[in-house]
Amino acid sequence: MTALVAGLFTPNIEFERMEPEERAALASIHSVSVADTDTIRRVGVISMRGVLSKYDSMCSVGMESYARMIREFDVDPEIDAIVLNIDSPGGTVAGTEELGAAIKGATKPVVGFVNGMAASAAYWLCSACRKIVAGTDTSIVGSIGVMCTWADMRGYYAQQGIVIRDIYAPQSGDKNSETRAAADGNLKPMQDHLSVLAEKFHAVVRANRPLVTVEQMTGSTYFAKDVVGTLVDTIGNFEEALSIAASLATPSAPKTKSTTRNMSKMNYAALAAAAGVAAFESADGSITLTAEQAAAVEAHIGAFSAIKNQQAEVSKLQQELKEKDTQLAELREQLDNAPGAETASVSAPADGTKTDVAGAANFGEALSNAIEFVKSQN
Repeated sequence: MTALVAGLFTPNIEFERMEPEERAALASIHSVSVADTDTIRRVGVISMRGVLSKYDSMCSVGMESYARMIREFDVDPEIDAIVLNIDSPGGTVAGTEELGAAIKGATKPVVGFVNGMAASAAYWLCSACRKIVAGTDTSIVGSIGVMCTWADMRGYYAQQGIVIRDIYAPQSGDKNSETRAAADGNLKPMQDHLSVLAEKFHAVVRANRPLVTVEQMTGSTYFAKDVVGTLVDTIGNFEEALSIAASLATPSAPKTKSTTRNMSKMNYAALAAAAGVAAFESADGSITLTAEQAAAVEAHIGAFSAIKNQQAEVSKLQQELKEKDTQLAELREQLDNAPGAETASVSAPADGTKTDVAGAANFGEALSNAIEFVKSQN
């Protein structure tokens, strides 16, 4: 960090900001087929890249955020397993133990995929996973140990004519005692501090990976091909890591399909008929359609929608007809109550034909009789 700070205000250094969409892309979900079965599992993937720190920064995601992603996947009913896609040289002590506990405490299987490097703090996190898959023979793992860098800047500042004086309260005689001792050439107080952290690191790895040897915990890094069975479980690509995670989330099942292996019929008769099958069966409550079945269901839905549209049109016409009947009834009532509606007579033409409509009940009936008479004459 000293080199970065020294060049911070020069044109020789530039920070690349991590945008929100880049942060969101670190978590994704993959559908994975379990080998030799017809089961599909959903695997959540979280990518951990670069130097690890406890909190988010302008350029990186912190371990607190990674722990939150893991917990969200762990409680998501749609997620069956988790893969950590790791490429990191390590990071700060702060935040590592908490993130390791989140990985170890997940109820769903977590697989660590070493996508280049998982060293120091990154290996601590890998060790908490159910399985560790190295991406290549030369993926780097290990560096199980603790160190710190302390820069004695007194000579640099002296050249600039700057004298720095540290002043402590009388009650704070031990404050920064380790770094003050180191400045005087005594490194033991700081080494004792680091030793406590290193022993904690070793205890965690021994608990998580019992086959790791004492010799492999001295801080050295290793090629994956040389530590299969201890620091890593296997070597394989990313898809194989997904497959391993999916298989860990799946109970053992026969390699051949069988209608007797914990399968239950799903009560979706209409959907089955639309898909062209007798019935649906499922072991976990889910239903999977082939492309042909999906097309058949889509056709049925389209036909049903057309029928619904026709029914809506018929209902509209029926309502309009009802309104017309109401209007006609109102007109008839007006005719019945019109003046002179008691009786009516119609005289025949000069040829002597006569039609008598006297005694008609009302004007409307008389008018109707007259209309029928005219029709008979025509």
